[in-house]
Amino acid sequence: MPVYAAAYAAILGIVIALLSLNVSRVRAGVDIWFDDGGNERLARARRAHFTLIEISPRFLLVLLTYALLGGNATWLLWLGIVFLVGRLLHVYAMFMSPPKNPFRAIAGTLSLGATVVTGVLILIKVWA
Repeated sequence: MPVYAAAYAAILGIVIALLSLNVSRVRAGVDIWFDDGGNERLARARRAHFTLIEISPRFLLVLLTYALLGGNATWLLWLGIVFLVGRLLHVYAMFMSPPKNPFRAIAGTLSLGATVVTGVLILIKVWA
């Protein structure tokens, strides 16, 4: 069911594009055109965007690999949902005050957990 991996890639691509637009909007509002200039609002916008860019390709790679190996459609669907919820929760957490909040830990756990479980499912398929 590579279609699930494609759907999650599309959704994550759209969210990444929207976060990029948000960074540009914040940059224009604070008139900082390089790095974050020490501005917390811009730093948070950039971090929300960059973290999604850093984490998503790894997950999409293992999800697509699992799908191409004939992975279970239910697992594909739910792992994608768990990952997506984790990443959206992280975006929400990055715009909250204070920066240290439980949503960031939950987001990381969901996202990385989905990636690890998908990897384990691949190994089970390969070695079974």
